Amino acid sequence: MNSSSSSEQSSNEYSGNSVSAPIMGLIIGLLIDIGGSMLLSSMIYSAYSVYSIINGIPHETVNNIKSISEYLSKPHFVISSILGSFLSILAGFVCSRIAQTKTMKLAYIMATISFIIAFALSYLTYPVMLIIILSAISYVLLITGYAIGQRANKPQ
Repeated sequence: MNSSSSSEQSSNEYSGNSVSAPIMGLIIGLLIDIGGSMLLSSMIYSAYSVYSIINGIPHETVNNIKSISEYLSKPHFVISSILGSFLSILAGFVCSRIAQTKTMKLAYIMATISFIIAFALSYLTYPVMLIIILSAISYVLLITGYAIGQRANKPQ
């Protein structure tokens, strides 16, 4: 009796029907999106700071940015935003592939959590409107990545 219930449990986990698969997909997706974006932007900002120092660009021009247009004119911000967008798609895709769910509910949960965390982490650093715009874009990209992952999950 034990061996049959054990094989049923492993069968459910493999097909993605267990409760732990969606939770694991959610956690890994959030780590990719939030953690990856933080690590990536830190590396790009550091590289740009070194570049600025080497080329004699005053440190104040890198750090003292007040408006959205000033952010959009900085190469390190544009590059990290573009690469962060790809991370959002990847996060949604990986979450979907791990979770193996048939609905989009988990995508909306992950995108909402990501939106809230990104807003909380960025609130004192960036203009509020910029945070909302970037978080909204990330929201859509996470859901898009999740939908792509769901398509890949379907048997051919």
